[in-house]
Amino acid sequence: MGVAKMPTFKVFAHPYLNQQGKVIHPSLQINASNNFKYYEPYHYFASNLSEKPFPSSADGSSKSGADELLVRACRVIEFADSACFRPVKFTLKRFGNLLDRVRAAGSCDHLTFWISSSGTAFILNEPYRTDPKYFLNLGEQGLITRAIPINLGPYGGGWDPAPCAKPQTTSFLICDYRNLDELKGLEICLRNAIYKRSSYNFYSDPVLVPAWNCTKEVNHD
Repeated sequence: MGVAKMPTFKVFAHPYLNQQGKVIHPSLQINASNNFKYYEPYHYFASNLSEKPFPSSADGSSKSGADELLVRACRVIEFADSACFRPVKFTLKRFGNLLDRVRAAGSCDHLTFWISSSGTAFILNEPYRTDPKYFLNLGEQGLITRAIPINLGPYGGGWDPAPCAKPQTTSFLICDYRNLDELKGLEICLRNAIYKRSSYNFYSDPVLVPAWNCTKEVNHD
């Protein structure tokens, strides 16, 4: 029996004009556990990306902007696949009470909604700033959180391609305190996921996943 192939798809960001006036269609080839549509509910993944090239007009787009969006797509997929998470749209039945409590704790920004493989509801909060009492406030709402490793944090606000740069946002995964054991397991899973082993040679040394702002695989033809 052959080894099952991972889904592969190409994503495109909006075109831009290079210094020579040529229209560039930036793209990225991605290996993932699922197809493009699976990740679409994470709003900041699909809102400015497409599986097909955008029309050739380059209205206000830039190379830097394309790099940010395409590299973010990589992080979204690494995060979702590593934790076996599915991004979903908000529903009052599943997330209403949880969302109210997350908002009551303060420091909300770029909120998105996720379901684990066990069916547990999680909210991902990716703010630029947090209240010094944020963790205490979450606890008072019966909630618990863990910060996502930088290289897997989906949003990554404050784009900066410099090698030593850090994102200005932090990704907090939040759930009800009764799901603490599952969150602890996911925390270990995500921290292990920043190291990758070869799919062909399991005994090879693991390597770090690309830096949060690594543009090596982005194509600017």
